[in-house]
Amino acid sequence: MALKKIVLISLCLLPGIGVADECKLPDNLDKKQILLMVNEVYTPTNPNAGGVIQLNLTGKKIVSTELIKGITSQGHYEYRIIAPEVALLEVKLTEGDDRSTFRTIFMCENDYSGAYIFSQSQGMIEPSKRQNTGSYIIE
Repeated sequence: MALKKIVLISLCLLPGIGVADECKLPDNLDKKQILLMVNEVYTPTNPNAGGVIQLNLTGKKIVSTELIKGITSQGHYEYRIIAPEVALLEVKLTEGDDRSTFRTIFMCENDYSGAYIFSQSQGMIEPSKRQNTGSYIIE
């Protein structure tokens, strides 16, 4: 219940991000690839501004690659649907260049793309705790 409140508050605070009633996020991410386009506005809390991150998911394993910098990490993830148009991806990267723990909330605009909110609670790249937004494509 608390997560649903966080999602609703986030949607209110970020007016450019909306969800479409007719879209639906996938039930699972097994054998999916997600491209995350990070918001282009650089701030000290958004060191990957303008970057593109590729997530490859198989079973419960994830490989994350920051395509511009060539930083690759891997670990495990949990994914769950909050509502048909909102989902939560929780990740723990335990091997590679950037070991981190983060959550990403996906809000679809259609069945393949939309907006996301990224919240990192622990990481190797400073600041270790940060948040950013962007758009995504699920292939």
